[in-house]
Amino acid sequence: MIVEWLTDFCLRHRIITPDELPVFRYCMEKRVYSAIAFIPLFLCGIIWTNIATTIAFLCSFSYLRSTTNGFHATKPSICFIVSLLIELLLFKCVIPILNAFVILTTIAICTFAIYVLAPFNHPNMGLSSEEISACRIESRKRLLILLFLLVVSWSVSLADVFIGLFLGIALVAVLLCLAYISDLEDFLCSKKTRRF
Repeated sequence: MIVEWLTDFCLRHRIITPDELPVFRYCMEKRVYSAIAFIPLFLCGIIWTNIATTIAFLCSFSYLRSTTNGFHATKPSICFIVSLLIELLLFKCVIPILNAFVILTTIAICTFAIYVLAPFNHPNMGLSSEEISACRIESRKRLLILLFLLVVSWSVSLADVFIGLFLGIALVAVLLCLAYISDLEDFLCSKKTRRF
């Protein structure tokens, strides 16, 4: 409803052209949905862990994900349910098994994955080569900033903040890899269909 009203308003006032409509609608849906979904994710995070870890997790994830993109669910309702389940899994199952070796190995793998793979050009985004290049540079800068904050939070003994930042980076990397795997599966399936 909000997205439709905003889209109509922008078309009527020639803020966007009809050609830009699909990308604009997709971006607005993402923004509105993210704003609505944030509150329950934040509240559940505080219940399942603590406020520092939850804020660090949601901020690092949002900050990095906005330039890397990655896997998206097909419907907002599915995205919300999966987001809650992922948050529950991270806070209740992953945090208890973390140790120095797991954290260092995961950070190394995730840093490599984000550095090499980001950004994923989602079909609904239709990024140009210049936009992809700009997102790649920005995602690498943001990754370095988050890695710096990881080191700082570790050195000043802010373990809760460290864990939240770490989980945010790890989830971005996982969703980025899943997007490429899903894209490859779609490509292979379409090739098989064309053969028959």
